[in-house]
Parts: sequence; C-alpha cells; structure tokens
Amino acid sequence: MNPDIRVLQDSLAQRVGANVKIHHSSNGKGKLVIKYTSVDELEGILSHIK
Repeated sequence: MNPDIRVLQDSLAQRVGANVKIHHSSNGKGKLVIKYTSVDELEGILSHIK
C-alpha cells in the first residue's frame, strides 16, 4: 500500500474510532470501507463525520 494512503487510512480510523480500509488504484480511484459492529457504533461513526 502507498505510504501516503496508509497514513490517511490510519488517521481516519483513529478519528472515527473504527476499522477503516482504503482501496486505492493506480488511476487515482478507490473505495473507502468503514466497518462497524452495531447500529450504535455506526451512529458514533456518523457523528464524527458530520
């Protein structure tokens, strides 16, 4: 994984308090996955994003 993307992934995971994965392709496009285990956890994640 690109070290810059790794830093962004780790920073976002720390900010939202959840497992975050960034899948980044060489063309600059990608996918962001945030895993949660309950609706309460999802609500907490969303409150950090707002």
